[in-house]
Amino acid sequence: MNFKKFAVATVLSFVVMFLLAGLWNGLIVGSLVQVNIDPALLRDQPMIGFIIAGYVVLAVLMSALYPRFRNSGKTVLGRGISYGVMMALLWMLPLNLVLHGVYEFPFHALFMDTGWALVEQGLGGIVIVAVYEWV
Repeated sequence: MNFKKFAVATVLSFVVMFLLAGLWNGLIVGSLVQVNIDPALLRDQPMIGFIIAGYVVLAVLMSALYPRFRNSGKTVLGRGISYGVMMALLWMLPLNLVLHGVYEFPFHALFMDTGWALVEQGLGGIVIVAVYEWV
């Protein structure tokens, strides 16, 4: 593995996915969460350190695994989207199903959150593929 490509892909994909997560959770669906989740389950303030750690782990895993899934025959954009979507489905769909089984949250929210993950990790995948192909 090329460490320089891995490091750059990790940092850039982290930034993209973390910022998109903030946009989604802070601006787009923030009020939906507050209305539909029992306030007793929510923290007074999110634990940003854990959120950052989660996105760092996601970016590291996606960047480390990409060389094993690398395929040819598509554009960088096509490979990035397909890789990111695959990663989103592998981690978000099962997680959301489990969370839906534990918390009383509207079933449609499961699809909304998983759908957003396709966008978020899809763009993260594009960044990772672009770095591995162009750096």
